Amino acid sequence: MEMEPSPAPTMADLPADLLREIFRHLRCVADRDAAANVCRTWRGALTEPTPPPSPPRPLPWLLLPSAGDDFIHVYCFYCGIDRCSLHHRLSPAHGARCFGSHEGGWLFVAFEHNRLHAMINLRSREDSKSSLIPFPDLLRSYQDEDDYQRAQNMVILAAALSSSPGGTSCIGAGIVMRWDLIAGSCRLAFWRMGDRVAVEGTMAPDSTVRLRDEIQDVIYQDGAFRLVTARGFLVTCIPMFYADGGLQGTTESVQRIRHRERLREHVHARYLVESRAKLLMIVRFAARPRSPTSLFKVFEMVQEMVQDYTGVEKIEDTWTELESLDGRLFFVGRGCSRSYESSAYPELGLGLKEGVYFLDDYVYADEGMPFRDEGHRRYPCSDNGRWCDGHVHRCFSEQRASSAHSSPTWLLP
Repeated sequence: MEMEPSPAPTMADLPADLLREIFRHLRCVADRDAAANVCRTWRGALTEPTPPPSPPRPLPWLLLPSAGDDFIHVYCFYCGIDRCSLHHRLSPAHGARCFGSHEGGWLFVAFEHNRLHAMINLRSREDSKSSLIPFPDLLRSYQDEDDYQRAQNMVILAAALSSSPGGTSCIGAGIVMRWDLIAGSCRLAFWRMGDRVAVEGTMAPDSTVRLRDEIQDVIYQDGAFRLVTARGFLVTCIPMFYADGGLQGTTESVQRIRHRERLREHVHARYLVESRAKLLMIVRFAARPRSPTSLFKVFEMVQEMVQDYTGVEKIEDTWTELESLDGRLFFVGRGCSRSYESSAYPELGLGLKEGVYFLDDYVYADEGMPFRDEGHRRYPCSDNGRWCDGHVHRCFSEQRASSAHSSPTWLLP
């Protein structure tokens, strides 16, 4: 009598140690999430108390608005800059203006372009209450204390967080404009998670830095927000609180940092990024205003002994250009620039090289864009790519020339 053949093994029969080894090689967060959702056995093996060695930080995703519809398309650079893989289209953010992101899949958006600011978590279920956290739409001056009647409508152009959201200890800092001062100077705004009104940052009355119309970027580092101006000055802002925990304002100081750029081209933007526990400034150049990106320079803040006009020696902060990127990947975007070590991603050696990865953010200087009707809004989306070895390599320069809703941005998964 013939015995019945044994049933063929299924995906659920793979040994747990083999599953964990497979999982260890999935660098992309979306791929790891998909693997954990294959079946209950896989999910259990991938969440056991003894996890495999932690993978390196996931690299950012490129969020690129579509020219033909309201959707934002998501691309992953793990396949290389010329072979980006389409993951999915973002329905929660379609039609919204994006202005930054934070680790954990948080995307900063304005649902009605110049109002209803919020951050949404693209890795949470859409019906989850924690997947959307409102940002304030109103701004009050520091001297106004709690007079909410004097608060003004504002639009947020870029933002950064002090920590992962989830409580009132997280502070947001934004580069903003007031509605009643369209095309006027940009301002600094600070808020706690859950605040309906942001507090405007102030500068010392005797400051010679015309800060408000020069803000280029903002990041959080070592317990303070750092901002860089168009002239390369560094502004440090530390939040202050009332006795009841409410946000009162900030203390601010300005460092007039010397730099030796010897510029012959137009400076399009300056970005701040923390790398190897040091603060760097990355400068983006173009041949002339509104021309495509042509060059990047990376500067590190160091202290040097210099002589003043009387011959007296003193220590002075200086932006000093780095001779090389030294195996680093820099992803630059206002409020969300990040640095990564290429050695942590050995499997990407042929596709992703050290360099500066950049997005088309030329419209940042057009203060009136958020206030235009949809038919008159044009966000360029073609100047994206990588700068390395002295050359610019562009991607998606023709597929999506412009959008009526948003500039491209990075998503930090």
